[in-house]
Amino acid sequence: MSSRTYHNYWVYILTNKPHGTLYIGVTGGLDDRMSRHINQEGSKFTSKYSRCYS
Repeated sequence: MSSRTYHNYWVYILTNKPHGTLYIGVTGGLDDRMSRHINQEGSKFTSKYSRCYS
């Protein structure tokens, strides 16, 4: 019988309040991913909507 390997992943939601736009992402490293979003390196969403999410 094969053994299973488990991984921990996070589902996160960012929103751009002025535009009402939602971004949903999945990551295995939440701290690193959020830092990348804050520095506008996270995705096209962050470069388009800048730092207007919470």
